[in-house]
Amino acid sequence: MNDEATKREVEERFNTVKRLYGDRLDKKQLEGVRTGVEAIVRASQAVSAVRLENGDEPFSVFSPYREED
Repeated sequence: MNDEATKREVEERFNTVKRLYGDRLDKKQLEGVRTGVEAIVRASQAVSAVRLENGDEPFSVFSPYREED
């Protein structure tokens, strides 16, 4: 996604939150919401950038069992 598309998505998502909850939030809180929305959009872009095939399995973490003394 290019920078313009990212800005547009952030604005659309922020405006949805503002429309639904803006009457309950002050200016400082709305700026916090905008910052959070931008972080979520960028994180979702990072996740979407990882290409997976149908057969790719989740990464599993090996943690051996250690018997207590």
